[in-house]
Formats: sequence, structure tokens, C-alpha cells
Amino acid sequence: MLCFSWNFRTLSGQEKIHGFLSEVVDGQSRLGYSNLYDFKLDDHSVNAPSPFKLPGLQGIEGVQGAFTFSITKPAAYGRGFFRLIQDVDGNWKALTLFTNMQDLVGHEESSADEYDPHESQKMTWEDYVNAKFRDIEADPTVLIGA
Repeated sequence: MLCFSWNFRTLSGQEKIHGFLSEVVDGQSRLGYSNLYDFKLDDHSVNAPSPFKLPGLQGIEGVQGAFTFSITKPAAYGRGFFRLIQDVDGNWKALTLFTNMQDLVGHEESSADEYDPHESQKMTWEDYVNAKFRDIEADPTVLIGA
């Protein structure tokens, strides 16, 4: 998403994907213009490459995993997910390839608060909702019309 265009797109089939990536942008193919580089497999335990089985199709297995990359235009960082399976000749083919622009360079989100409440949030969401409810009930606003 947003790695090759500012428009959200889902493409299926080799012809549509090739056509989209071959479109000319500023005198280059869209793929060349975006210039994705610095691909790295995500080795965190949840995203590390791992085998998977296709549901409903006995005996067909593939490999799935996540990766990170950089983009030249616009200057950004990206993440992706892939699922690969082997065809009848033993060649690996992409069943799924998802790319996502994660952060624009110079405008990255802070990772300090990724898993913890923000500094202004000193309580869990449940505690916050309960406190808000108590505040409303302690000083209710009532309008009685006749």
C-alpha cells in the first residue's frame, strides 16, 4: 500500500501486476521510480519465515514470512508479507505479496510508546472508561422538558 502509488490498490494476476508496475512515472517504470531496496527478512519470532499449509489442499505447503525494505520515492520505510509455494516444476512462486509504506523518512512515529500507554495515559483503557463513567455519574447533566 502506497509504495508504488498514492492510490490504494489490490491486483490479481500476472498481467495486471506487470501492467501496473510497468506504467511510466516521470520517465521510468513505476517499479524503477519507487526504487525499493535494502530488503531484510524479519527475524522476530512471530514474523520469521515459517512453513504453512494451504487449507483444503492436501499436501501443499509453502513458506510465509515478513520483511522490511526502504523506498527512494517517496523516501520511506516499508514492511511486507509474503507467501510462497512451489509450482509443479519446483519453482517458487508468490501466492501473496503485500507491501506497506510504514513511515515517511523524517516523519517516523515514535517507537517508545509502541507497547506502553502514552505519557498522558497513566491507566489502562478499562480503567480510563471506568473513571470516565464514574465522573459522568458523579455529576450528571439532566434536561427535563415538559
